[in-house]
Amino acid sequence: MRVLVTYAEAGAGHRIAAEALESAARNRAPKSSVECVNILDYTPRWYAWIYPTCYLALVRWTPFLWGIGFKLLDIKLVGFLFHPIRQWWNRVIARRFIRWLIYDPPDVVFVTHFFPADVVSQTKGRFKLRSNLVVVVTDVIPHRLWIADYANRMIVASDFSARVCKEQGVPESRIRIRGIPIYPKFADTVDSASMRLRLGLSEKRMVVLISGGGFGVGQFIPLTYALDTNETLLRAGLQLLVI
Repeated sequence: MRVLVTYAEAGAGHRIAAEALESAARNRAPKSSVECVNILDYTPRWYAWIYPTCYLALVRWTPFLWGIGFKLLDIKLVGFLFHPIRQWWNRVIARRFIRWLIYDPPDVVFVTHFFPADVVSQTKGRFKLRSNLVVVVTDVIPHRLWIADYANRMIVASDFSARVCKEQGVPESRIRIRGIPIYPKFADTVDSASMRLRLGLSEKRMVVLISGGGFGVGQFIPLTYALDTNETLLRAGLQLLVI
């Protein structure tokens, strides 16, 4: 069996989820061919640069614009009108990836981003690609852009995520609730006391973990500062771990 895992490098989360799936596939099917690729590597160089750059600029400097676009495109009528334009653009910009899929089709394609989800789905519909398409939604609330007409399975994080997909027209038979993929090593059991010792943490004080995305956007620094200067928390002996 040949397994392809693909993502778009727009934030670290989509790549990490794809790498976790790749690792799981290698462990579960050691005799299979497993490949993990960034679909942007198969687009023009200027697009591969501008795609994550524009996303980062929007969420870091103008999050309100990102929010407006996010909400607008999730409206059924707006999504319906925008969908043909988006599909045409994705076919044009990812034509090298589409040719590769047609020339050497894998048995199953896992996608962890809505861009390759649409591209692979279109390839199945327009060019009769026989690969099974599994869309692994890496957002807790699935946006309308995640919906792929020719997906064989939609893997979602929770019951709520599944309900949102059903409201957007995905047949219940295609939906599976499996959570968001993480590296297998996070399932390992560790000893809390020895880990605190290794990290230089007191065994008696409360530990709070602050974890942000790979780009570190949002109210990350203000949140850390607020916790680190709160007198009540300081008196309680708060310890921060910041990633």
